[in-house]
Amino acid sequence: MKKFFLLFITLVCSMSIIANAQTAVSVSAEGDTYAVTVGDATFTGLTATVQNGVNVIALNRDAVKLLVRFTDVNTLVADGYVGGTPLHYATAAAGTRALEYQIPNSDFEIWDADKTTEPRNWHGFNSANGSLASMAKGTVNVSDEKRPGSTGSHSVLIKSGNVIGIVNNGTMTNGLLNAESTTAANTWNHSEMDVTSTATDKFGDKFYTALNAEPDAIKAWMKFSQAKANQDYPYATFSTIAFNGQFYQDPEPKAGDYKGSFLNPVTYSEQDAADVASRVAAKAQNKTIAVCDWTEVTIPFDYASYASNNAAAAAILVTISTNATPGKGSSGDQVWVDDMQLVYNAAVTAITATGLDGFTFDAATHDYTISYEGAPISLSADNFTVAADGRAAVIVKNVEDLGGGNYAITLGAYSADMMNASVYTITVKRQPDNVWILGDVNGNDWAANVGALMNYNEEDGSYTLDVVTTRDHSYFSFTKRLGENNDQADWDAIAPYRFGANTDGEGNNFVMRDIYLGQEIELAADGWYNAFELPAGEWTFTIKNLDGDRKLIIEGEWPAARLLVQGSFNEWSSSADDCIEMTLANGVYTADYESVDCGDGYSYFKLIKRYAGEQDVTIGAVSEGDFLVTANFLNTPLSITGENGQAYKIPAGEFTLAADLEAMTLTIGGTLVANGDLNADGAVDVDDVNLLIKVILGKASQADCATDPNLNGDAGIDVDDVNALIKIILGK
Repeated sequence: MKKFFLLFITLVCSMSIIANAQTAVSVSAEGDTYAVTVGDATFTGLTATVQNGVNVIALNRDAVKLLVRFTDVNTLVADGYVGGTPLHYATAAAGTRALEYQIPNSDFEIWDADKTTEPRNWHGFNSANGSLASMAKGTVNVSDEKRPGSTGSHSVLIKSGNVIGIVNNGTMTNGLLNAESTTAANTWNHSEMDVTSTATDKFGDKFYTALNAEPDAIKAWMKFSQAKANQDYPYATFSTIAFNGQFYQDPEPKAGDYKGSFLNPVTYSEQDAADVASRVAAKAQNKTIAVCDWTEVTIPFDYASYASNNAAAAAILVTISTNATPGKGSSGDQVWVDDMQLVYNAAVTAITATGLDGFTFDAATHDYTISYEGAPISLSADNFTVAADGRAAVIVKNVEDLGGGNYAITLGAYSADMMNASVYTITVKRQPDNVWILGDVNGNDWAANVGALMNYNEEDGSYTLDVVTTRDHSYFSFTKRLGENNDQADWDAIAPYRFGANTDGEGNNFVMRDIYLGQEIELAADGWYNAFELPAGEWTFTIKNLDGDRKLIIEGEWPAARLLVQGSFNEWSSSADDCIEMTLANGVYTADYESVDCGDGYSYFKLIKRYAGEQDVTIGAVSEGDFLVTANFLNTPLSITGENGQAYKIPAGEFTLAADLEAMTLTIGGTLVANGDLNADGAVDVDDVNLLIKVILGKASQADCATDPNLNGDAGIDVDDVNALIKIILGK
């Protein structure tokens, strides 16, 4: 069972980047990828996805958690957190692009040269249509009054008038006003907009505003005063309609309303009213704006009430009037408007995750770290559902697989105009398995509950440990879980977590060779636990990719060959246990060798070369038969062979052996007593004859002779041996 641990993180900056008003973000293309620079740090090799024509990079690197959007590298917006501090960065070009999603001149800063009537893209009765337009007295003018905190210079002032005692509400629209009736409430008096109309205003602009995305609300700063308080009609009105771009009027046609007067036969029909109403996608209306000083008014769009129309939001018509009821209020009522803005929300309201236990969304927590134990989990964008409060918000789900069951996840949303975003990051960390080495390492023996714990390297996910093996044949394997005792039940319990050499069959150990050092050796899956066999030495073990195609690398110095002397000590023996091991120093093997007569007056020996993990190699003399060592071969290098050579034949005595396997030479040191030099005085002469006669007569023993007195090799020591000795003296 996996165990998940959720940490709500208050980000601590682990880098030199601290987000502040001056932290800049930039993007540069690098072939098919991008580099993003945040402050003084640059992140390379990043891939962008394209959503709604916008390139999106989800950057989740330690202390930098950003959602970067750009149409080109110069039109860029970034939102998120750097070092735990919120960051919003936008280039000037991004602000220009965002204006495409606003009503033109909605800050009311652009007027004609004289600043006398109507801001650009906005219209009052001066530019109205209709037979009674010229009689209308409501005005739209520039004002130097500004809302608090405004960076602009102007606002717009809408003012009501009086025509023959009838109050004419002050009205402003981004469409076209129409005045056709002396009855103020007649719906032939309206604002209108039509994509097919070719009419233009004094600036040459059409009376039409396209809508590029569905806004969630519209807001503006407003100030309202009544020249004469009117308790029955105390409110100004702010009406916004999102519609499909076909002809639309506000208020909508009322069936039976006459154009002009009741004597005029032109009326709206039921079909007229139904057709216009069917073109609505959403409305944002506030008809209860009371007298106030500068106040920011926000009006949400109602899409639900008009969903059955299935109308696309392709255009937007705004109408603001000094009174919510046509013809009411008083002459001289005034409404100031400043800094109008369409609102595109992008706040994430919910995140759900499948396959990621322990995660619970909290809107106030933007960064999560989830740690878990067990086998690696598999996650993709399909595991996550993100909900946002924006009609046109673009959802981002970026799941970066870091390998080994670890993920860097960025979830969020950004607004249609790119300018707003909410960013949430989830770092998923799989707690690394513990890995122990079982067996003959670092003084341990085989035990289910004893192991040498390997060190985990978080950077690359590898496991390493320096170990010492002391046996000529040390055996080891690995386990991800130790037992509590060293009994069969514990061995059975840890069996699924053990792994070792990947060999041809169960029970086949992997015998290390020096040629495998530094190479990647394939490790078996859990539950397969053939052992490795390794000679004595100091080694470094590294396991790579434990959760995948796992590999073992063994590094160290392979032990030098052992060299043994095999031969006649007490008697000839071919057993390795009866061999003398030579000592290696400075590249030369040495040993003291006391030769023993094998019955023919000579001793015989060979050398055995033994490499760790390999078969013994017998080496000896370069000759066709056994090589007789005489005095002239002592203390001088003799050639030896790497194949099964002949034995060295040497008289009994005490010698030193020195073998150089690099030069393949053997030097035998010592003094060799000549055959027949019974008294060992260095000469074969009459004194040796006299000693031999004493042995025959029983006046001396064979032990008094330095060499074998049986010179002819027969069954006894007699006069024939004297004759053989005399022949040696005479050189015969």
